[in-house]
Amino acid sequence: MKYLFKIILSVVISITTLACQSTERKPTATSNEDITELTKVLEAFLGSSIADCRKLTRELYPDSLAIIAIMDTALYDTTAAYLNRIQKERFTIQPRYDHKDIIIYKATTEDLKLGTTNALNFPSDYHYLAAHLTKNLTLYRAKFVVPGYQAGAAYDLFVKINGRWVFFPELYKVI
Repeated sequence: MKYLFKIILSVVISITTLACQSTERKPTATSNEDITELTKVLEAFLGSSIADCRKLTRELYPDSLAIIAIMDTALYDTTAAYLNRIQKERFTIQPRYDHKDIIIYKATTEDLKLGTTNALNFPSDYHYLAAHLTKNLTLYRAKFVVPGYQAGAAYDLFVKINGRWVFFPELYKVI
C-alpha cells in the first residue's frame, strides 16, 4: 500500500510539473505605448552589422544622471564602475541573423520584490537588486527570437528616463 501511494504521488507530481512548464509567461502591461516604443528602438538592431549594433548600443548606455535616477545613492559608485567596465568591454546588443521577432517583458520594482508573474521573465537575481532600485520603477527585458519560438537572445534592463530609453546591461551583477 505504501509503495502504491508513492507511485501515485510521483505521477501526480510529474503531471503537475509538466502542466506548469507548458504555461506561457506573459507580462501584464499597464501601457502598451512604452512596449511599442521600445520595440521600435530595438527593431533597428535586427539585420544590422556588428558596427551598427555597437553604435546603437552605445546610444542606449546610461549617463551618471540615469544611474542616480534608478539606484540607491549607496550603490552609485559600484554601479558606475560596473557600467564603465561594461562599456569598455563593448557590450553589444546583437541579435542573430535568424532573429526576426522581439518579445518585451515588463515588471515594476514591486513585481521583482514580490516575485509576481511579471517578475518570472527576469533573472532571479533582480529580486535582490529590487531593494536598491527606485520605487515604482518600470523595467523592461527584451528577447530577440526566431519567429514562433520563445527562446532567444535576452537583454535586460531597459528603463525609460525622461523620455529616453536607457540600457543597463545585466545590472543584477552589481549586487
